[in-house]
Amino acid sequence: MKEQPIERIPIAEINIANPRPRSRGRWLMIVANIREVGLKKPITVVRRSELGADGKRFDLVCGQGRIEAFLALGETSISSETGLRVSLQLIQCNGYGCPVSFSHPVVATNQCS
Repeated sequence: MKEQPIERIPIAEINIANPRPRSRGRWLMIVANIREVGLKKPITVVRRSELGADGKRFDLVCGQGRIEAFLALGETSISSETGLRVSLQLIQCNGYGCPVSFSHPVVATNQCS
């Protein structure tokens, strides 16, 4: 997949839809690493098609720990790789031999690690 351009975006415009807890020790390691060497891998977001009621322009795909570390270091923006929303057509059998077609939104980005 083609790499997406990297851009700096305001953290306040990123929605963390599915926040996950992280051990404090692991988080402190992320903060220390970013403080010492900087951000080695940008976060991954998808741009919303329109501004949300929450004022957010992006949905986070990968990078919650990096965002939280940046906030702890007093940063207000972060480098991100912005993916595109695409629609994937899925075909499912309805049990009577007739396929049923429906769309499911997915995110086209590089794999997050």
